[in-house]
Amino acid sequence: MTLEFRLLLACARVLPSQADAAAIREMLFDGIDWTRFARTAMEHGLAALTGRTLNCVVPDMMPDEIRDAFSVNEDLTRQKNRALFDDLSRVIEALADNGVEAIAFKGPALAFRAYGDLGLGTFGDPHVLVRDSDLARTMEALAGLGYERKKQLNSAQLDLIHRLQGHETLLKKGLGVGLRLRTRLTPMNMALDIDYAGLWRRAQRTAFSGRTMTTLSAEDDLLALAIADGKNLWRRVEAACGVAAFIASHPNLDWDAILDRARPQGCLRLVLLAAALARICFGAGVPDAVTAAERDDPTIEPMVPRVIAHWLVQERSASRDNRLSLDRLRLHDGAVRRVRYVARTLALPGPLHVARNPFPGLFTSLIGYIPIKIAHDFALFPIVRTYRYVVAQAEVLRDALASHELALIVMPVSPEMRLKVRRHHEARADANRSLAADPNNVAAWHSLGNALSGLRRHKAAIACYDKALALAPENRAIWRDRGAAIHASKSKTANSEITEGPAPHPQDADA
Repeated sequence: MTLEFRLLLACARVLPSQADAAAIREMLFDGIDWTRFARTAMEHGLAALTGRTLNCVVPDMMPDEIRDAFSVNEDLTRQKNRALFDDLSRVIEALADNGVEAIAFKGPALAFRAYGDLGLGTFGDPHVLVRDSDLARTMEALAGLGYERKKQLNSAQLDLIHRLQGHETLLKKGLGVGLRLRTRLTPMNMALDIDYAGLWRRAQRTAFSGRTMTTLSAEDDLLALAIADGKNLWRRVEAACGVAAFIASHPNLDWDAILDRARPQGCLRLVLLAAALARICFGAGVPDAVTAAERDDPTIEPMVPRVIAHWLVQERSASRDNRLSLDRLRLHDGAVRRVRYVARTLALPGPLHVARNPFPGLFTSLIGYIPIKIAHDFALFPIVRTYRYVVAQAEVLRDALASHELALIVMPVSPEMRLKVRRHHEARADANRSLAADPNNVAAWHSLGNALSGLRRHKAAIACYDKALALAPENRAIWRDRGAAIHASKSKTANSEITEGPAPHPQDADA
């Protein structure tokens, strides 16, 4: 873990303690690459929060340009989140007018409940949880606000995908504003027994910036956050930071109630993992009983460093819910739920299977797509993967043959390509003869590099260009050809040998 990333985790605190301030100051004394730190904070969506913390605890150690950059980011984040909150408010009001009760979840609602400020975190699209029975009326009300579903799929496909995922993203026409509409917290293949009736029964009215919305109870909200982001294996640093901020802003959480609700729903390990990440990475105050449960469970302790490792390589791609995952399997409580998870993941289709195989509306059903899913994953996909491997190996073989005279006989190529290969071989032979007579012939080394590059022997070509540049370091034509060879080569070894050329002259158009 780099020093900049450790500093990021230390600064991602809503209420930094004196110990946090001392740790931050100690890291700054060790020397920080501020540009790299600022880039890392912005990439992980924590720039506003870390900037606020640094400005509070070590204002004398921040460069002015970094402080200004963080301040601008905080203002922009607040403006964006305010716009999202206003859209969410309009959505909630429109649904209420249509007799639909909706729960504001994550997004701007989390900004208020966890941070108390719309400017301290990036949360993406607002999430709205509605009952399955209200889905049709919800769609009608949202259409009136300009939200629409994906155009390229028919309504039967969209309904099935929503059923499989438990959610879908609607976009506001022409504006690119999104809304995550949820009827469940997890996709169908996750074998959890979520007590939705209890969530709705315990829901409460909460005031946000002069507006009142229905939200989950604090304990249910933490439980829902642990489930919603835990199923994605905590790919996003800011998601775990949000849980830590939520815990810090709710010091009176009833942890006994959280654990008691998690056990029968099969999500105890998801809650323990969320608590472990919040405690270890962001210093959240977690009761000793919860910490003891984390340590007693053999799944949690080794999973935390794997999550952090994903953060370090910035692996932020969308999680594929319909692919079997060993970590998701481990996070299911009990052998029965694990078996159900494996069976459902292997059998149930994913959005990709439904989107690529349109059926008439009457036949668009879960049962109809199960055979397609099984055929795709266990028959067609292995064939396609094998074909791609064979094609890749054929290209490797072609490149290898191209560097030998044998290519002119056995390669199934056009006469033009055959002539081109022959000319490269002739140029290589001429260059070798010239170098035998004069090893310091710059033009010959350059010509040999071009011939080898044409024969796809890029590493050898780069070595020849290096020989030529050692004799004529200001020759820009050689630098350009060398750069082209490096670009064409996909060898990591070649890429690691890149040396910057001389600075181009301001009047050199070619450079």
